[in-house]
Order: sequence, then structure tokens, then C-alpha cells
Amino acid sequence: MPDKIKVKNRFPYYMGFWINILIWAVIASACVPLFQTVLKSGEPVLLPALWAPGIALVAYFWLRAYCEFREEYLLVAVGPVFEKYEYSKITGIKTTLGGWARGEMPRARFALYVNRVLKRYISPRDIEGFLKLFREKCPDAQVD
Repeated sequence: MPDKIKVKNRFPYYMGFWINILIWAVIASACVPLFQTVLKSGEPVLLPALWAPGIALVAYFWLRAYCEFREEYLLVAVGPVFEKYEYSKITGIKTTLGGWARGEMPRARFALYVNRVLKRYISPRDIEGFLKLFREKCPDAQVD
């Protein structure tokens, strides 16, 4: 029996180098007061107990951002938030450019239209692979 070729169906979001550095520097700098409080008092206090879940939530949103092609729908996950878009209801995607606000050159991203209404922007790392699988799963959708 020949080996089956596994098709990649999960596409993590693109995260720019400098924005990654900035986010992790903010998370690390938020941890410093936590450790200082614990070291000074010798035992955990209320502040670290409140900050730790917040820092964990920010990291969770940052690390878990992807879109995945499932059998019947496109799943978009950002942190604990999931959105499902049925292939039959996706009317198109349009290539747009991300903003300059991050201090980088703008990068291509996709505006996802469901029933001709803009639902969200998707920025997969592997643009060509995403488009190939999108065309297979949504043959009636318009791709600009």
C-alpha cells in the first residue's frame, strides 16, 4: 500500500518578526513585577495571582492563531475564540494589504466574505498553500 500524502490543512497566521519581539518583550516585562513581589515577600501574593492569568491569556491568543480547512467548513481560531464558515456560504476572498502600523512593510492578507459580507481578515503564513486549498474547497467562491 503506497504512502498517503498528507495534505496540510492548518495554516498558522503570519506574525511579523518585530511585532513578535514587541509582544514577547511586553509579556516578559509584565512578569518582572510578579517575580519581584514573590521574591520580596517569600510567598505568592494577590498581584501575581491576578497578573499570571492575564499574561497567559495574551500568550494564548498570540500563539493560537490559525485557520484550518475541515470537511464541511473553514475554522478560524484566535486564542479560545472559534469561528466556523461553511464552504457553501463563502462567496469570496480578496487580497488586501495589512497596515503600516506595525513598522513593517505591508503584507498580503485576505478579506473573507461570507454571503457577500466581509467577516474577517486572514493572514496565513503560507499564502500559496492556503489559496490552493481554498480553491479546492470553495470552487464557486471568487478569488481576487
